[in-house]
Amino acid sequence: MSFKSLLPDRSTQVDISLAGPFAGAVLSFSMFAVGLLLSSNPDAAGDLVQVPSMLFQGSLLLGLISRATLGYAAIHAATVPIHPLVIAGWCGLTIQAFNMLPVGCLDGGRSVQGAFGKGALMVSGLTTYT
Repeated sequence: MSFKSLLPDRSTQVDISLAGPFAGAVLSFSMFAVGLLLSSNPDAAGDLVQVPSMLFQGSLLLGLISRATLGYAAIHAATVPIHPLVIAGWCGLTIQAFNMLPVGCLDGGRSVQGAFGKGALMVSGLTTYT
């Protein structure tokens, strides 16, 4: 007996391909937020690492959240003291964003293929590569 697919239908493929990145993004954002809250605590100065302020200018949303939590002056200094959880959360969110690109065997590609078929995956993949 041969299997055409291990999944019963395409909607299950979409659900599975979106569940992992969603869970990873929630966990990464939680780490980012907790790290920012720990960074704003003046008692934790020994646990903080210095990072260039350019890190917070790469993302509009995360930059605004950081500016609201740490303050305008702290974000626009040469270096910003942050808790290591901020870096871990930032890296996790970046990885999840790349994972959701609609190409090939990435989760974004699997969800496009499950929702719209292989033809749409080829078109979205070529568009993304271009």
